[in-house]
Amino acid sequence: LNIANKCVTHATSSFFENDFKKIEKVIDLETVTDNLQSEITQYIVELSQRNLTAHQSKSLPVLIHNVNDLERIGDHSQNMAELTRRKIEEKMIFSDQAISEVNVMWDQVRMMFQEAEKALKDNDVDAAKKMLEHEEQINTLQDEYKRTHIERLNEGNCQLNSGFIFLEFIDNLEKIGEDRKST
Repeated sequence: LNIANKCVTHATSSFFENDFKKIEKVIDLETVTDNLQSEITQYIVELSQRNLTAHQSKSLPVLIHNVNDLERIGDHSQNMAELTRRKIEEKMIFSDQAISEVNVMWDQVRMMFQEAEKALKDNDVDAAKKMLEHEEQINTLQDEYKRTHIERLNEGNCQLNSGFIFLEFIDNLEKIGEDRKST
């Protein structure tokens, strides 16, 4: 969870700060998530060969699902980092409103990670419920921001290429929220 959180944090920070170094950190962390997924999955498969209780056996598929979700968060973070690389290299300009919208959506994702950590650490059901509330808010924001983006395009307040990056970026944030929800 911690590595996936760092990965998405660096991806988002790189977007706001136009920071190539953070993009490279995302790439490195995504490789770590890939390696961890492989190693943890192999370990879980080895565990499944052992004499486990019924409860332990039932929990193995859930663990594999969670590991896969965390790896996908790394993939989405890498997508965001590549979008940011394009943003920087092509010197794309974003409206203050677009930057603000990405920031609001990022706040929801960040809070979702905080609730996930609390839910896992403390076996806190209320924190898990709050995660679901954040995920619903992220979905609502994504829909709203797609509408406001089209308004900006129609009013001439947004460049087409910047708009593509914006839409892809918020789509990846939404996917991270979706993957985080099921973990």
